[in-house]
Amino acid sequence: PASKALRESYFGFLEALAAHYRGDSKVLGFAIENVFYDHSLIDAPWLGQYVDSSESMRLAYVASLNAKYGTLEKLSAAHGGEYASWEDISLPDFSADFDAEGRVRPPASVAKLDYADCKRAVLESFRTEAMAALRKGDPACILGPYSDHARAFLEQTFAKNSCFVPQGSMEEQFP
Repeated sequence: PASKALRESYFGFLEALAAHYRGDSKVLGFAIENVFYDHSLIDAPWLGQYVDSSESMRLAYVASLNAKYGTLEKLSAAHGGEYASWEDISLPDFSADFDAEGRVRPPASVAKLDYADCKRAVLESFRTEAMAALRKGDPACILGPYSDHARAFLEQTFAKNSCFVPQGSMEEQFP
C-alpha cells in the first residue's frame, strides 16, 4: 500500500468503478476491504497474513523516521543502534514475541513501535484515499469498511469522512 504505482492504479480503478455504477439502483455503495496487513493492524505472517516488506514500505518507514527524529544521531539513540545513513535503514524484524499462553505480545522495541506507527499512517492514507476515489467517481455513494476491530480508526476516520460504520463481519451481516 505504500507503492505509488499501486496507489495510482487502485485509486483510478475505484474512481472508474464508482462512476460506472453511479445511479445504478442495484448498487447501494462500496465496502472498503482491509486486505493489507490484517484486521487489527498487527503483522501476523505466521497466519498467512500479508506483510508489506517492499522497498516502497521501507522508504515510507525511513521517511517517517526522518520526520520523527530529524537526525541519524537522534534515531540511533532512540533505537539503540548506530545508523550510518538513511539509506542503510531496513524494516524491523517481523517475528512476534509470544507469552506463555501463546498470545502475541505487543512490540517492545522502539524500532517496531516506530514501524507500527508508520504502517498505521500508510494504511490510514490508503483507506482514506480509496474513499476519496470512490466519492470522486460517485459523490453520493455509501461507503463503509468490511470489518475492522480498530474502533478508533473507524470512528475517527470513517465517520469523519461521512462513511457508514457497520458492526461485525460481512459473514454476520450477510449470512
